[in-house]
Amino acid sequence: MKFLMDFRKKVKEGEKAVRSARVEQEARSAGESCEDLEAQLVDSHSADTAGQHTATRNT
Repeated sequence: MKFLMDFRKKVKEGEKAVRSARVEQEARSAGESCEDLEAQLVDSHSADTAGQHTATRNT
């Protein structure tokens, strides 16, 4: 009976480790995608701003 209880405990610990690893990976991939989006936003904003300054100087 003790073996079964120890086994169940190890299984629960393993499940917790798997869950935390999944959450960590999801957070990492969400963070990476947020960083990518921020970089794209900055690039597009820089391009928009450059176009506005050029248009202002030409008029």
